[in-house]
Amino acid sequence: MVFECNKTDNNVMNYIEYILSNASAIGATHPSFAIKDLYGPKQDKLKRIDNEVFREIYRRIWREPINREYVKRIFSNDIYKGFVTCMLWGGEGLGPGRSWDNLEKTMLCPKDQVVQKLNAVKDLLTENKLGEAFNSMASISSAKNRIPGIGMSYFTKIFYFLGLIIPENKQNPLIFDKWAQYIHAALLIDDATQNVSEWYSIYNDKYGFHVNARHPLRAYEDYILRLKQISDRQELMLSHPGVLEEFLFGRELKSKFNRNNSNPRFFVSNYVKAYYNMVNVLNKQHITTTKIELSQLQQGSNIQNRIVTYGYKFNYEGNTYYLIVGKKKSFTYCALLTTRNKIIESFPKIKDLPIRGFCVKGKNYIYKKYKVGDEEKAISEVNCLLKDFGLK
Repeated sequence: MVFECNKTDNNVMNYIEYILSNASAIGATHPSFAIKDLYGPKQDKLKRIDNEVFREIYRRIWREPINREYVKRIFSNDIYKGFVTCMLWGGEGLGPGRSWDNLEKTMLCPKDQVVQKLNAVKDLLTENKLGEAFNSMASISSAKNRIPGIGMSYFTKIFYFLGLIIPENKQNPLIFDKWAQYIHAALLIDDATQNVSEWYSIYNDKYGFHVNARHPLRAYEDYILRLKQISDRQELMLSHPGVLEEFLFGRELKSKFNRNNSNPRFFVSNYVKAYYNMVNVLNKQHITTTKIELSQLQQGSNIQNRIVTYGYKFNYEGNTYYLIVGKKKSFTYCALLTTRNKIIESFPKIKDLPIRGFCVKGKNYIYKKYKVGDEEKAISEVNCLLKDFGLK
């Protein structure tokens, strides 16, 4: 699936292309913010948490802008103070529901117990046993290093900063929170060899849009591997995949000024949501089994992400195909759904089209894109394809 990035003069790109198009911006800045701006009206609650070290740290950094480098420096000097700073930097307690209770549980846990568990995790990371470290802090009763109130989004923050200060660690642990899962899902969407639904449960309900890893450790390790591979590409050559991750996390989406494709968080959010919407279109059988008039391409009603889809199912030489024609805001596309090899084998002319691959629920489709205003050209070329298929 491809989406428009306003930085590239209306060219359509996938997620990897989006990353590479922003190569000059990656690592150029290191976002900093003050804790007072993060917690805002909840600052009075912070004052009531009965933890002397916590109070000392939040007062010190309340108005001082901090970033990843700052947290790393605190970790390298004092593991417990680094831990507390990391929790504040990460905004623990600001999530939905009873997340504030989690911050209180974390900070009320005896310091000596937390330090013991942090040192145990540090030892595992020193031995490059990331999987064991992950399982030892997971939200299960048998996790011996679990700290109350801390889930995967936060204990992987600990992994990240400990990994930076442990010379022996070669696994480059990263942060695996909500937005990291969006990033990983987008990278899987671009990988035609992967079935995204096997990795993630993606759904929308009254509480919002959700992207949840089905097997968190497996997804976390694959996420680290993929970001390392991208970081090592000749176009980037980054010193650490955390530099790429910092860029991809982008900026918060509450401000309307951040809701554009110059913000990586906005781009990846829309990218994954559009994938979800496309899967929904397919699952709900919006592809009809009867012929349609392709002149209808410029008509019709919106389907969730402004994709108007028409098409039909047909059999050719014993194989089932779907042909869909759609329009997404700034471009028009036509697509065949089956396996790419079967398409090329059955319809040799397809090889001459500028096509890309994309996987939905284990099925591949290929498409050709057209710019705004080229609807007539799209209709004409699709009609030619239909003649080749014996459907017109």
